[in-house]
Amino acid sequence: MSLSDMNIRVYCRNKNRLIISDKLDEYLLVDVQLNATLKLQCHFCNEINNMEQIIWYFQDRYQEEKERELEIGMSNNVSRNKIHLNPSFDLLIRDFNPTNAGIYKCHGAQNQNSENKFNYRLEPVFEQSEFVDLQNGNLSDWEHYRTINLIPVDNRFAVSSMPDISVIRNAGIILEVMSEWTAWSSCEHCIGKKGIKSSTAQCRLKSHFDNRTLSDNKALKIVDFFYKSPILPCRSQLLNEKFPIISNAIKDLPEFILKQTCDDCKIKRKMKNDEFKYKRRITMAVGNHVTLICPENEERSPVTWRKDNIILKAGYGQSFNEQDNKYHVLIDTFFTLYLTDVSNEDSGNYTCYMNGIKIMQVKIVVVSRSALLTQALLRHMGYLGFILFITLFCYCAGVIYACMNPTKYAKKDYEMIIMEENEEKQKLIMNDF
Repeated sequence: MSLSDMNIRVYCRNKNRLIISDKLDEYLLVDVQLNATLKLQCHFCNEINNMEQIIWYFQDRYQEEKERELEIGMSNNVSRNKIHLNPSFDLLIRDFNPTNAGIYKCHGAQNQNSENKFNYRLEPVFEQSEFVDLQNGNLSDWEHYRTINLIPVDNRFAVSSMPDISVIRNAGIILEVMSEWTAWSSCEHCIGKKGIKSSTAQCRLKSHFDNRTLSDNKALKIVDFFYKSPILPCRSQLLNEKFPIISNAIKDLPEFILKQTCDDCKIKRKMKNDEFKYKRRITMAVGNHVTLICPENEERSPVTWRKDNIILKAGYGQSFNEQDNKYHVLIDTFFTLYLTDVSNEDSGNYTCYMNGIKIMQVKIVVVSRSALLTQALLRHMGYLGFILFITLFCYCAGVIYACMNPTKYAKKDYEMIIMEENEEKQKLIMNDF
């Protein structure tokens, strides 16, 4: 299944896929154009990863060599990593080129979920011709599309006397141009609960064998190629390299988009920007230390720490300063993260995960001591400025009020004070009588 998300093609395995044979179900065939960026998921479509640790492996497309653990980019600047993992252990490959072609497999550190065959064969393909239009419609339209576009090519392969085609047929190989359906998309273009879902019929070249006995070396090589590549994209660059006549006959065939009505439209809810339970920001001076503990870990469950999406291994010291061999980042056996004698290179997003759940995100900002003192001074100057403003405002308001009531706040001499006191005494005497 593939989706388009910000120019990233996302692939996952369909749990309810039709399994024709173990050989054809061994991996999901993925068409990849050069310089594309893609994401491979280690779980079924529309599900989440439930494994704490996942390992990705690579094997050549012919499976002639043993699979090996894939080398993941470890630069703290993720944009520099051609191949890296995100927090969900999805594999991201940037700027795809022919050297990245092959089979990618993933499963748990203890070989968990290997039976689910989260395997992908990445095949470089030519870009779709701008003169070929995608066709769409219902199943009846697809039958018409197949009759017009695919069956005539099959018939040509079956009877052609061209040497490059007949030599394949004489080796006991029957070539068939077929459609491989992608998983259904989500319900789109919704009006109320009604909408439209789609599935793409990707053009594929499938090979069948009649198991005849062969002695010719050329025929044996042909059989070996198609046996190790039983199904290929019609626009495959590998097919064009090995059998250009076959490739020219099928690489410009249009693909078909099947559309059906659906009634399970879901209301899209706005996702929260912060999916972590806890979020902190710490500003530190160069050379300082800090200790981070992942919250809610009362049972000492395994915790995964990351810096800018790079996994930090427990028990190993790390340094992100290429010119400094001294370790500044360390995780102990209790999954406590220590940052010591920090430098600017230690700045970044530090996140912790427990059982695959996002727990805490800490933004660490490392600045020079002078910059930190300047920030503190500016912050306190702001407070002092506010207090001074309030004081000045109250003083000015008092002066204005006094000016508007001059008799109430007029200056009094000694004689006026004696006269007012005598008047008060006279009033008290009169009240007594």
